[in-house]
Amino acid sequence: VEIPAESDNAVTLTKDSLTSWTRTRGGQLAQGYATRVIPLDLLYLLLLGAFLGFASTTLAGIIQWPESLSNLPISGFWLLPALYILFDFAEDIAILVLLNWPSAIDRMFRVLTVCRTAKLAAVFAGFVQVFLLCGRSFLLPATYNS
Repeated sequence: VEIPAESDNAVTLTKDSLTSWTRTRGGQLAQGYATRVIPLDLLYLLLLGAFLGFASTTLAGIIQWPESLSNLPISGFWLLPALYILFDFAEDIAILVLLNWPSAIDRMFRVLTVCRTAKLAAVFAGFVQVFLLCGRSFLLPATYNS
């Protein structure tokens, strides 16, 4: 993962590079990121999470599940999208803390790393869930008697 750069030379995200970046131009870059990028990321995480959740539950609802699985609640397919939203939101909060209080970078950088890793795992698993449900819905669509 890299931090935004003013030039084409992106820098790998480390404690030192983040500390240096938050102090660049008197903190203007960090404040710009916090006030412009974070709100867009919040919108993005809600839209992507909602897409994964609604896609999963819609697809799960049109599948003819085996009798042993037919009693499972469809709402359970919101778990992975909800985890993605939670971890991405936690990552955004950690970023805001680090951008506003650079002195906390040494103590909080690990939290940022864990949140980012968990977010990536959750969104990957959410997409895998959607693709598997999509494939399964083609193989075992629900049959409706009219």
